[in-house]
Parts: sequence; structure tokens; C-alpha cells
Amino acid sequence: MKTATVRELRGEFPRLLRWLQAGETVSISRRGSIVARLVPPTADVAAEFKLPDFAAQRRAIIGSRRPTPLPRSIVAEERETYDR
Repeated sequence: MKTATVRELRGEFPRLLRWLQAGETVSISRRGSIVARLVPPTADVAAEFKLPDFAAQRRAIIGSRRPTPLPRSIVAEERETYDR
């Protein structure tokens, strides 16, 4: 287990991040006493933060077809009704 101070956490975070990515646990100390412990994520925790597949959800809802754009004449007519 590695130890770093609060000052090192603020100033040298990339180094601490490399330790975490290597699987090390990092204890953070302030004025000589441990105030926090940073632990690398386990596989199940890392999977929990994965973003959903929005493209697959969209295909499931509306299929693979692309939405048809509105013809310019319809858009122009709609603008005229709001301008009045």
C-alpha cells in the first residue's frame, strides 16, 4: 500500500492515478494521520459505470430507418403561421 499526502494528491494526481491503475491502494494522510484511502475499482464496480448503448436503444425503439426530414414547404408554412 502506497501513502501520499493531501498536498501530493492535489499537485501530483497523475502519479497517484498511475498507482491506482496498477492496482495499488493509496492512503492519503494529513498532518501524519490517514484521512482517506483510494482503492482501485473492482471489475463489477467498473462495469456499473459503463454508459448504456444509446444507438442500440434507438434501433430497438424506432428501427434502423432514418427519420425523414420535413419538406421545406411545410417548414415555411409553419413559420408563416407563427409570424402573424
